[in-house]
Amino acid sequence: MIPLDSALLKYSDVFVLLDDINAFSEQMAGGFSMFIPSMDEIKFTFDAPATITVKDSKGKTKPYKTDDEFVIEIPKKKRWMQSDTWLQFSALPTRYEPIN
Repeated sequence: MIPLDSALLKYSDVFVLLDDINAFSEQMAGGFSMFIPSMDEIKFTFDAPATITVKDSKGKTKPYKTDDEFVIEIPKKKRWMQSDTWLQFSALPTRYEPIN
């Protein structure tokens, strides 16, 4: 995946990746697509403790903190995809990947 280069990113710009992966998987699996789990979260890995704050269009914030392995998992939410929601990173992740 392309490294993130900004500490402030539009939520939908990051999570549109999950839509692409799910559509591709469904297309490739054809009739067996019902057996393929959909990707509905992104796992961000950091080198040290970090936070990601989700800021929605109404000004509400929801902070996520790294666990013991310096990982944060952010879910895909329809209302965040459809509104002006942003992700504020306290540090840039070293890696990110979709998970189900």
